[in-house]
Formats: sequence, structure tokens, C-alpha cells
Amino acid sequence: MVAELENDKQELMAFLEEEKRKVEDLQFQLEEEALKEEGDAKAPGPTQELLIKELERQLKKEQERSEKLEKDLLQVKVDMSFHLFVIRSVN
Repeated sequence: MVAELENDKQELMAFLEEEKRKVEDLQFQLEEEALKEEGDAKAPGPTQELLIKELERQLKKEQERSEKLEKDLLQVKVDMSFHLFVIRSVN
């Protein structure tokens, strides 16, 4: 049981790291587009505006996903601590 919880914890941690990397990638893309716009003397075109909106939407979605994964990981840690406590109490 403890090994299973530890495995779940490791899987969630790896998944969380991947999601964090995705969020960082999206933030970088958003910053990159913002810099491109600053370099342009004219107002952003409709295509650029759509791209920025899409990147902002993706970023928000990934941030929400990352927050949920962090909560799930915390719950796994709490559950694991409880199960370890019960196992030690029985022994």
C-alpha cells in the first residue's frame, strides 16, 4: 500500500513537472509575441491579436491545471502520511 502511494506520488510529481514546463513554454511564447509587437511601430494586426488571445487562453488553462495537480499531489502526501501513521500505530 505504501509502495503504491509512493508510486502515485512519483507519477504525480513527474506529471506536475511536465505541466509546469508547458506553462513556462506558454509564458515564453506570450512574452515573445509581446516583444514582437513592441518592435512593430504599427498596431498589431488581427492575426497577432488572435494569437495573443489564444496563447493567453492556453496559459490560463495550463495554470489552472498546474494548480489542480499541486492540490492533488498535496492530497496524496496527506493520504500517504496518514497511512504511514496507521501502519506504524498497528505495529
